[in-house]
Amino acid sequence: MAASITQWLQLNPGMQIITSPRTNVLLPYYGASNYRWHNVVDDSSFIFESGRRINFIEAPFLHFAGAFTSFDESSGFLLSGDIWAAIQLEWRLIVDDFEQHASVLDLFHLDYMGSNIACRGYVDKLQDYTIDAILPQHGSIIDSANVENALHYLESLVCGTDIIYPHLTNGVPDESESRIMELKQQVKLLKETSQQSDLVRKRYQDSLATLKQKDLELKQKKRMIEKDLEMLKKMQQELVEKEKMAALGTLVAGVAHEVNTPIGVAITSISSCGEALKSVKKRYEEEELSETDMEMFLETAADSMRLTRSSLEQAAKLISSFKKISVDQNIDDMREIDVNEYLLDIIRTFYNQLKKTKIEVDLECPQGLIVRTYPGSLAQILNNLLSNVISHAYEADENGTVMIKLHKEDGFLYMVFTDQGRGMDGTFKESIFQPFTTTARSRGGSGLGLNIVYNLVTQRFGGEISVESEPGKGSCFYLKLAVEEQGV
Repeated sequence: MAASITQWLQLNPGMQIITSPRTNVLLPYYGASNYRWHNVVDDSSFIFESGRRINFIEAPFLHFAGAFTSFDESSGFLLSGDIWAAIQLEWRLIVDDFEQHASVLDLFHLDYMGSNIACRGYVDKLQDYTIDAILPQHGSIIDSANVENALHYLESLVCGTDIIYPHLTNGVPDESESRIMELKQQVKLLKETSQQSDLVRKRYQDSLATLKQKDLELKQKKRMIEKDLEMLKKMQQELVEKEKMAALGTLVAGVAHEVNTPIGVAITSISSCGEALKSVKKRYEEEELSETDMEMFLETAADSMRLTRSSLEQAAKLISSFKKISVDQNIDDMREIDVNEYLLDIIRTFYNQLKKTKIEVDLECPQGLIVRTYPGSLAQILNNLLSNVISHAYEADENGTVMIKLHKEDGFLYMVFTDQGRGMDGTFKESIFQPFTTTARSRGGSGLGLNIVYNLVTQRFGGEISVESEPGKGSCFYLKLAVEEQGV
């Protein structure tokens, strides 16, 4: 290489020669009179036009006086020249067994390396570099797994003057030098530990930043879910209110139909009495009124008054029942009720619907059972249970019976509500109290009726509700409602 420098300069006069000061003095002997050079000294470097930086590291008296090596910062590769070079019969690209490879290094290093002092001095220069691989100009590449082994090999190498003058150097470093080597090794270890700590710290900071971002995203999602849940609750409440209004509308329609009959009878009766009165008046004015005519008129008038009174009393009773129930459902204050009479009032408002479906209701409740409770909620429960039977339990035109049994015990009102209708299978029964569970969605069913019952029983009354049912064998609802004793 040195002998061909003049030819290289002739090919490219602008070429710059990078040398060591210990080598520059030799260049004129090769006929290079005009040349430019760049001296390699400690910590010197060369930056290419691409921005890539090469650091030059002196290695004097290792193989020759002006030896130097270079370190590529981008790759972490140390281009070591003749240091760690080897002549191998069986060449491998990368060293896989450094202990075996050391014997091949010995052949090239023992006589060509100046001394152990030069070796240790060079290794000391390398402490400031993080080396990923060593690439000598002869032999195999030493990868990152064996870099430490390679440095230790060179640091402890007995070579050159150590071999020639063993009586001066004893072939090994003295005790003080060994201590210095140990301290340097510890310094190197501390540097590596510090670098690892910095890496761990950076990873921790990155992880912390990621966790903060994730936490922020989770909080945002939580707020969105809470907002959606609030909206869902609002929509469900609106549906419940619509269901209540629909039930109230059904109640109004039923009462209107029931009231229409006695009112119609009363009007007919009064009209008939009025016609009879006109006839009597005419006969009286014409002086044709006989005693018999008068007796017949009085009898007709008496019958009309009895029928009218009976019809109006029936209408008044229906209106009174409707008024109590509708007011209770809108203003559900706690008050005392006669359970038997109150439930009869509720059932009475369903007469029209029950007649259409041929369903009979039997109520078994102790006479004079008076409790302090929430009448409106109790009415809502019975309304929804009866509506559920009318809509789902029986086929059209099928005769059916509903049994309602009540008794009070230990501060609780127990209700058993039974029908002999179509019943439910196990899967449907498990979800019967969940919102929007219905078999009549195509007919306008909302699926909220029994969910409202469940919420009233468990929340309003602090009680319990369960159901037993089998397909074809009807359903039985068990309700336990907390009530107060009379006069409490």
